[in-house]
Amino acid sequence: MALAAIVAGLFITLGFASAYPTRVLWPAMLALLCMLPALAWVDKKATPLAGIVYLVVGAASAFVYVVVLATQMGDVIGDAAFWYSPAKMAVVLVAGPGLGLLAGLGWTFGGFIVAEGAAAAALLVAGRPVLFDPFNLGLLAEAIAICILAYVTARRATRSQPRFQRAAHDELLDDIRSRMELRAAALMHDTILSHLAAIATSTNDSMPPEQKARIERDLNILLGQEWLSDAAGATNAGGEDRARTALSEAIQEVREAGLDVTGTGDFAAVSRLEPAQAEALGLAAKQCLINVIKHSGVMVAEVAVYASDDELSVMIIDAGRGFSDSAVGADRLGLRASVHNRIESVGGSVQVWSTPGSGTSVLMQLPANPQSRDGDYRPDDSGTGDEHGDAVAASTVQGDE
Repeated sequence: MALAAIVAGLFITLGFASAYPTRVLWPAMLALLCMLPALAWVDKKATPLAGIVYLVVGAASAFVYVVVLATQMGDVIGDAAFWYSPAKMAVVLVAGPGLGLLAGLGWTFGGFIVAEGAAAAALLVAGRPVLFDPFNLGLLAEAIAICILAYVTARRATRSQPRFQRAAHDELLDDIRSRMELRAAALMHDTILSHLAAIATSTNDSMPPEQKARIERDLNILLGQEWLSDAAGATNAGGEDRARTALSEAIQEVREAGLDVTGTGDFAAVSRLEPAQAEALGLAAKQCLINVIKHSGVMVAEVAVYASDDELSVMIIDAGRGFSDSAVGADRLGLRASVHNRIESVGGSVQVWSTPGSGTSVLMQLPANPQSRDGDYRPDDSGTGDEHGDAVAASTVQGDE
């Protein structure tokens, strides 16, 4: 605003000079220009010394400006105090350094007194009567109001900041709690409920060694609280190896249960996933494939992997009995917690197409790193080799879940 006042004074002086070219008005323009370096200094440094220098330079400039206009243009200006105001306004708007309301008001009042004193002295030197300047007084009132408003706003912001921080903290805790609940629900379904169902439906007097090993492994995971990490288990191996291991374990387990899994597409692209994504994909795939065994009525499933520059898509297809969305109870966790929520928690999406009697298709899509793919490989159809293809981690989901 001080700069705007100086520019206004320059335009006024230039206007008078163009209308009355024989009158000497250049000292008034020079006086205004001398205020610019001082204004730039106080704006950059904002120190008491810079503020005092600006007041001194501003007072001298205002004095020269008013003297020149009063002596050269007095017959034209008359008693119109407005023409003298620009130089004085620039001094009032010193906006000197200082923290708090009193400091701001002090610099504003100081600028007003200095400006009015310099202008009054200039008018007396020029032999003109001292004029009351309502424009400069109105500017003083406006500057005071701005100081008070800035002070009140700053105080309110200071008092509100802890509440904003507390609200952000509570929101973060709610988000963490929600993700923990989703992870716990999915893990409970994938481990405890799955193992209990397997034991209840088993016709053998003794538990198979493979099933016993899986139960012991899952118990160790639960007791060790590894699942609390966002990338539980994903930091134990490199990204590509972990991606392949998560999916290979899922495919290996369902093959041991008798499911025939066929893999097609670019399974190597799974190595482009982040560790947490690969882990979620493997667990979701396992649940999908288990649902094929439990609910589809067939023991054959296909896992297809397709990759674009920034996305990995996994389609799991079976030709089983299918299901209807309306037939899935709200208490069923498999599809919702172990597949949908798990994939969505790592930035992916899940779509399910199923019709009773026509099978089920599940599409899982995840954002992938734009890295070059190193070739095609598929899950070992024998079930005994290196199950690389499982990096896809997808399988069919059946209606019960």
